[in-house]
Amino acid sequence: MSSPPRVQLATARPCAASRRWDGAAATAQRPRRARVSAFPTRRSSSSSGSSMAARTLEPTAAAQALLRDFEGRYDVGEAPPVPVERIASALLGLFVDEADDIRTLPGAPADQGRLSGMLDAEEMIVWVDRGEARRSPGRRRFTIAHEVGHFVLHVPVVHKLFPDRAVDIKEIDEGSSAAKLSKHRGREREANIFASELLMPEPLVRAQATATGFNLPALAKRFEVSVPAMRLRLRLLKLLPPLA
Repeated sequence: MSSPPRVQLATARPCAASRRWDGAAATAQRPRRARVSAFPTRRSSSSSGSSMAARTLEPTAAAQALLRDFEGRYDVGEAPPVPVERIASALLGLFVDEADDIRTLPGAPADQGRLSGMLDAEEMIVWVDRGEARRSPGRRRFTIAHEVGHFVLHVPVVHKLFPDRAVDIKEIDEGSSAAKLSKHRGREREANIFASELLMPEPLVRAQATATGFNLPALAKRFEVSVPAMRLRLRLLKLLPPLA
């Protein structure tokens, strides 16, 4: 099967005067083909050199360490949106690519339903669903950040296929154990926490929330994330009432 076109890296557009993130890092070269060790991401209707400093099991601290590493190495300051593809490329050597149907890729699970994304850890590629990426650039960025989270948090200890979101009990094969399900859900939760912290760092969100008068659509636009993802982040930071 021929490989889909290479993804072009987007230029970050800071919203305030700051040292810029956007010219900081070179694009990673696409790695050679190898056997697959992948983390597929189930499509969902809701949005929600390697950097060894970031390799910790605590997802929030890991995302913060990765950002500090990027800022320190490339002498850049903080301004949204966070350049997640450049971070993946410059610090982790990951390449982002797109596919019309990720389930058709070598090694991808064909029985998991439509996939939003997949980390191929051995080939060092983050795959993103092309159609979903076009419909929702914010969802695309979150999928990339989620897969980066798997790479940072889980690749050293996991070497098999896992769906990338928590699934219902009825979706688990009868032979699956409760322990496996618990581990899967734990990894998905960690990858989501990592992605949220990476794309929407708490200090930056607090500063921008004040600057925009807590305008949810404006914040989502500045950080280039979906409105639901930003709403959840603000709630978790106690910057919005529970029913906002």
